[in-house]
This record gives sequence, C-alpha cells and structure tokens, in this order.
Amino acid sequence: RSPSRGLGDVYKRQFVLSDEQMTDVEQRRAAGESWERIAATFGRSHTTLMNAVTRYKAARKVQR
Repeated sequence: RSPSRGLGDVYKRQFVLSDEQMTDVEQRRAAGESWERIAATFGRSHTTLMNAVTRYKAARKVQR
C-alpha cells in the first residue's frame, strides 16, 4: 500500500482562480454560458471550476 498524502499535497493541486479569471467566469455566467463550456476554456471539468468559484467567494468573504 502506498503512503497517504497529507492535506498540503491536495491543496497544492487545487485549481485557483485569479481575480481576472473570476471576473471572466461571472460575466460569462451572467450571459448564460454553461459551466461546461467555460470550464473547457480553462482545461478543467465543470465541477472543478465550480469548486474553484466557491473557494474564491469564501476567501473574499473572510477578507472583508
């Protein structure tokens, strides 16, 4: 059995959105574009993109 990875390894692999990318996502969603189509431009799955958006919004709430 291989050794388990620490949580640090998981966080290092997470997709993180920049402010510019988040603005792009928000504008495209407001225009009615699907999560799948937007995610494809980032080379990610729609669930990965949606999780990144959730983490971005949570981080912004904490900073206020």
